[in-house]
Amino acid sequence: MPLPSKDVWTWARHQLFLSSSRQAWEDRLSLLTLILGGLGLYWLTSELPLSRQVLLWGLWLIVLALLMRRGWLKLFGPVL
Repeated sequence: MPLPSKDVWTWARHQLFLSSSRQAWEDRLSLLTLILGGLGLYWLTSELPLSRQVLLWGLWLIVLALLMRRGWLKLFGPVL
């Protein structure tokens, strides 16, 4: 069986594998941090008073807005 041409390998590498650039790793880390923070807040919701819940969720939304503003978090990529 002949090996695919270099063009196929180049296309597959660019389309299928994760980028290793600094920007890509910052995006992944910020998304992971937001997800873990949101899950932690959701988990602690029953133990916190309402005032602290509102404060912490507000801070979480502010961090989300700042990351989106800086371009570190792209929810839909080039679709929008």
